[in-house]
Amino acid sequence: MSASSLGFLGGEQVYTSFNLTDMGGENQEVKGVVKARLSDKSAGKYVPNLSVLGFADTSVDYAVKNKKIYVNYLLKLDKGSDLLYGNAFLGLRDKDRRLFVNTVKEPDKLYITHYDYSVKEDGLINNIILGDGLLVKKDGHLTPDFITCKTNGYAPVSVTGSFGKYIEKGLFSGDLKFDFNKNLLTGIFSVKDTLFKGFFVKEAKINADEKVMKIDANGEYQKSPFDCRLEALNYFSTDRINVYNMYLFLDEFIIKTGNSKPKKPSKKLKDIALQAKNADIDIDNWTIKLNKIKRNRIEFSDILLNGSLKDDIFRFTVPHINFANGILTAEGLYDIKKRSSDISFSAKNIDSNTVADVIFELPNQIEGLADAKLHARLENGFDDIKANASFSVKQGYLPQLGSTSFMIKNSRKKQPIKFKLSDIINVDIKNMKALSSDIDGEFYFDDESIKDVKITSSQKYLSLLIEGDYNLSSKYGNLDLWGKYNNNQITKIKILFVPLSWIVKLVFRPETSKSIYKDKLEEVPNIEAGEGEESAFRVKINGNLNNNDIKVELKSIR
Repeated sequence: MSASSLGFLGGEQVYTSFNLTDMGGENQEVKGVVKARLSDKSAGKYVPNLSVLGFADTSVDYAVKNKKIYVNYLLKLDKGSDLLYGNAFLGLRDKDRRLFVNTVKEPDKLYITHYDYSVKEDGLINNIILGDGLLVKKDGHLTPDFITCKTNGYAPVSVTGSFGKYIEKGLFSGDLKFDFNKNLLTGIFSVKDTLFKGFFVKEAKINADEKVMKIDANGEYQKSPFDCRLEALNYFSTDRINVYNMYLFLDEFIIKTGNSKPKKPSKKLKDIALQAKNADIDIDNWTIKLNKIKRNRIEFSDILLNGSLKDDIFRFTVPHINFANGILTAEGLYDIKKRSSDISFSAKNIDSNTVADVIFELPNQIEGLADAKLHARLENGFDDIKANASFSVKQGYLPQLGSTSFMIKNSRKKQPIKFKLSDIINVDIKNMKALSSDIDGEFYFDDESIKDVKITSSQKYLSLLIEGDYNLSSKYGNLDLWGKYNNNQITKIKILFVPLSWIVKLVFRPETSKSIYKDKLEEVPNIEAGEGEESAFRVKINGNLNNNDIKVELKSIR
């Protein structure tokens, strides 16, 4: 007995045929065919949570024998169409494809004895993925229990189920099993050409068992090569990845500043990034090794960071960095969502001149080995910087401050007299040993401005206090220099064989202001001087400290 009919389901036309043989006999068998075009309107009528992008032509061949139902499903997908179930989709939309499924149904179970997802090219069928699976009846509906997939070459990661949420648009190959009840992906596979949190992953090899997923990956971050190894909890039911241990090597990291527009990614990267998810990650232990970090002219090498990542906050310590011929350590945190940092640095025996040059663009302003502390707060990535700093230099000196020239008018001579600040604050600049003193300082750093500068220099018969502000962009400084010196030892302080006593008489314009500046002079370090032997002066400096374009006002304080 045979029959056929034409009808509608979900607004789509459905063709059916029916054939019955040996009715009532031991070999009774029912066969039939159902053909329909699936659209997004009708897909959910057949399978809950199933949707279709475009159209899918379907053909279902079935047979019922010995209380079992044998069904073969064939879906034909033209270019641009796709099949979506939950978070997974088939991919390869730029090609004509087919999905073939062979099933055997019992009362509460549907066995997928074989399936393949294939590409049709030049009349040939090329298998991309094949495997088997099982669906079980729950609450009156068949729901997936497990599915296996073995690739023939590379396939889109979207077909791996919920794992595809994290690295969509990449490709994978391997032999896998996905447990829908446990949201568990097991097997050995590799992923390539995907983008995740700014990392372009060229290739990642993955071994997943029922508890742990181990990944070895390589690629690029900001065009710099990276290698990564990690062990993660193999559980992906939520938008969170839990990592036990992670090691990341990055050849070079350049801290970019300013609000310049980012470069447009290549078409390949743009396609990969289009659907990439921004999953939350927790990392118990994270070790990062970098060959080099750069920000403007600041450069660190051979960096090792130890830390953890929780709720988008990366906490870290840096046990040792070679910087400016000394040692730098650090600890702090980086908030990924807010793009902000809070970091404390500590430095030992660093070259003061190198630091002043590469950070503040003030070459030859200070010499000597320094210990320093810096507490920095960074907002808007690394663009907005606020910091408090303090430093101490043992047996250092201020060469640029000592060699900067200025002109002083004097009523005794028609022509201005040219002097250097070293005539006031130091001795023979050729004698570095004589120039040395203990230097201590602190300041507040606000983007391009150095504010609340306070530097003290202490020698046996001469001590100084420098205060003011400095702009890194314009190189303009507004400084006040306060000094104390020993009257009885003044002839021992010379520059180019000229006694400081002669310079004081010739250059300084005296003012009766000791009572006014009493509190300020108390901040100047003490010198060796008996009663009546101590004198004081002040110098006001305005201008560009790098090109000697400055104005100077000198006063002796009585």
